[in-house]
Amino acid sequence: MLPMIVKHPGQPEVVIHWWDADYEPPLPAGAVRGDITKQNFCLETPFYYYEDQTKTCLQCGSNFVFSAKEQKYWYETLSFHQWSLAIRCRECRRKRRTEAAVHRQVSRSKAAVRARPTDARAQLAAAAAIHALRTGYGAGRIDDGIAAARKAYELDPRLHEALYWEAECQEAAGRTARARRLYEQFVKLASVLTRCRSLVQSASKKIGES
Repeated sequence: MLPMIVKHPGQPEVVIHWWDADYEPPLPAGAVRGDITKQNFCLETPFYYYEDQTKTCLQCGSNFVFSAKEQKYWYETLSFHQWSLAIRCRECRRKRRTEAAVHRQVSRSKAAVRARPTDARAQLAAAAAIHALRTGYGAGRIDDGIAAARKAYELDPRLHEALYWEAECQEAAGRTARARRLYEQFVKLASVLTRCRSLVQSASKKIGES
């Protein structure tokens, strides 16, 4: 580390440090060489090399390895600050990103409904997104999904998928008898429709299991 003293009139001297980009300390076994010219650090010691780090996931409590290669990617490609640390394992980080994506999808679908309140397919998309958020992450108002599915069917009675998604939302709300009736109605009306084939199979399986 090389010091430089900076003087401003009427102000105390300030010592600023910068680092030798050509310095290459010996690499420990398994370490990955760092490039400090690509790192985003302040007055902390830069990463001349990276080593695997064992950490405990904040979310699931399991141990995971924050690998040297992953650290290099974080700090030199993504330009994360030095104090940005991995606090979740890779799987929990993936789930967290997926949950955030579902939240965004719900927000977008609700915005579409507000913009086009008479669009049956916008209502249907909102119902499906709300169901995914509730069943996947325990968040969201499932009754909003039920209302959106009902509105979709009211706007377009030919859109039989709305019956399926209301059934899914009713099931998520714990109203199994109501859900079963809707599944049965959906299968009866949509069994000949190619576009509904996979949903009909899913509904038929649920009817058989109940």
